[in-house]
Formats: sequence, C-alpha cells, structure tokens
Amino acid sequence: MSLTRLQFVLLVAAAINVGLTAAFFAIVVAGADGLLINAYSPLGGDFINMFAAARMVLGGHAGQVYIPDAFMAFEHTIIDAYIGLRLWAYPPHSLLMVWPLGFMNYGVALAAWSAIGLVVLGYGARRFGFSAIETAMLVCSPAAMQSVYYGQTGNMAAGLMLAALAASTARPAGNAISAAILTIKPQTGFLLPVLWLVERRWLLIGATSALVAALLVATLAVFGPGVFAAYIGDTLPALGTLERQGHGAFMLMIPTVFMSARILGASGAAALGLHAVFALAIGALLVVRLLHERDGSRRAGLVLAATCVMTPYLHVYDLGLATAGAALLMRRHAGSGAAVRVAAGVVAALVWLLPILTYFLNQFGVPVAPVILVALFLAL
Repeated sequence: MSLTRLQFVLLVAAAINVGLTAAFFAIVVAGADGLLINAYSPLGGDFINMFAAARMVLGGHAGQVYIPDAFMAFEHTIIDAYIGLRLWAYPPHSLLMVWPLGFMNYGVALAAWSAIGLVVLGYGARRFGFSAIETAMLVCSPAAMQSVYYGQTGNMAAGLMLAALAASTARPAGNAISAAILTIKPQTGFLLPVLWLVERRWLLIGATSALVAALLVATLAVFGPGVFAAYIGDTLPALGTLERQGHGAFMLMIPTVFMSARILGASGAAALGLHAVFALAIGALLVVRLLHERDGSRRAGLVLAATCVMTPYLHVYDLGLATAGAALLMRRHAGSGAAVRVAAGVVAALVWLLPILTYFLNQFGVPVAPVILVALFLAL
C-alpha cells in the first residue's frame, strides 16, 4: 500500500472514528443518570475536575483546589455519588486559564471545552505546516476523539506543542506564547528547551522564560503562595502515590514503559526506575540525532516521538503527539522504495491506532505499546 493510499484509508477511518465516537457519546448521554454515566464515571470523564476547579476559583476557594479532600468534597456537590479519586494535577498557573468555564452550566462548558481543544489542535497542525488532509487525520484521530470523550487536555496540549515547534521564524511570538501556555502540562513540552538549545534559539528561550515567569508572578499575585505550597505538598504526593500504587482502569490507558512494567508485576518504585533508565537512553540518543539532523521538520518529529517514549505519565488521549509524528513519518518516506514505504506505513498506521490498541494490549497482559512508540522514534 502506498503512503498516498494509506493516507486515504486513514482519512476514511478518521471519518468512521468520529461517527462512532459521536454515536457512542449520544448513547452514553441518553443513558446517563444526571451527570453520572455509569459507576464512578461522570459525563465527560475527567472534565469534572476542570469544571470543579473553575467553579472553586470563581467562588473564591482557589486555595482549596490543591487539597485533595477539599477538592473531592466540592466535586461531590456537583455529582452526589462516588466518582473515584480525582485531583487537579495541573500547576497553579492553570487556574488563570480555567476559570471562564465556571460561568457556564456543565453541559455547555463541556461542549465549549471540547470545541476549543479541537480548534487549538487544528490551529497548531496548520501553523506547524501540515496540509488540510494531514490536519483532518489528526483532528479526527482516535487520540483526538479519546481526548474529547474523556474531557481531557490532550488536544490542546498537542496543538500548543505543534504551534511551539512551528518553524515560523518570522513570527516567533506564537512559538513562545504556545510554549508558555503548554507549561500547564509540563510532561508534554519538556523537550522543547532541549531542541531550542540545539538550534540556538536564544530569543525564543528568553521570551518563553519571561512569559512563564509572568504567569507565575500573576498567579502568586491573584491566588497567593498557598496554592503553590498545596500543589507541591499535597497534590503532587497524592498524584505520585496514585500512579505508583493505584490500580484500576486508568492502567489500561497508559502506553509507557513505566506502566507496562507495573502491569507485568513490577512494583511502582521498580517500574519507575526501569523507566528512568529507558528514558535516559532515549534522551541521549535524541540529543545525538538532533545534533546531526539538519532538517527542521524531522527534528520536530523526533521531539514529538521522544516525548511520548520518555514521559512516564502519558495517556491514550495524549497520543496526538505521536499521531503528528506518524504524519511526519509518512511525509519523510513518500519517495522511498516500496519496502521502506510499506514498513513506514505499518508503523504509522499502528501509531494512529495506538490509542485503541493500548487498551487491548494492556488488558490482555501484553503491554507492548512502548515498542510501537520506539519504532516511530527510530523510523523518523
């Protein structure tokens, strides 16, 4: 199958994916008991966290957002049922951005957030330089639809990452602004400084640093130091304990070496140690490849893929980064020989499907999703 045909197949699959997601969501909404769609699961999944944080900020309770018991107690005023352990895991300057959602009712806010995520993803893809077809494959991909279904930040993060990676030297302000906002999800953009150091983009590094500093100062001025203390002292330890020791459906959604090791029986500490060794090796290889690579688009693809294989806390709804990398892989090998095109096409198709495959691979005790991500990194 040529890459042109593969793009056509994936585009058709994307349309089917959107249709199935919409149908499934409609069924879920029709069967919901208020805002509860089934045991432990609110409508929009994790969006309940965003909505609760927004309402708490507007109500003058920002200081309690990062105290897990207080945060959960407030969520129970929205949904009076057990919905599992939920935290607001984003850094304090995220509170500057989330509060407008609190002016809306839950359903309207969820719809607005879903639309914003897809728009940012599409904008980032186009600013990066993807064609309309490539952008459609990304916006309608399983990763994007998973992010919508779970009310998550994956689409916005991927869009901001692509905008930050854009090679537009004429308008670097867009790169800096995107990267600064992306710091609310640091596990997505943590390799941007490495890339910019290799490329010696000092102005971009300085501008982004200044914007991040301004965000932190504004957060301190508006909400006070208590939110920082609670985030570091209460939320981060609780989040770390959940990831290292927690069990449940969330384990099926994580395609990392860390979670693969946990699924295979390793302790949280051992799994994290194994992942650290793996991430350091990939990071070293990334730096070597970036130093020897002169093509900006390929460098960006390497960063996208390396981000997915190096971070331990990646979920299926964050795999828009890998999907973008798969699109770059297809571009790169469009003119290669038949065997190379087929191999690249297989890797690209597996990556595009990975948000769906990860559930089954992890559920049946074959957590090899990291192998697919590493294959993408090596093939780019």
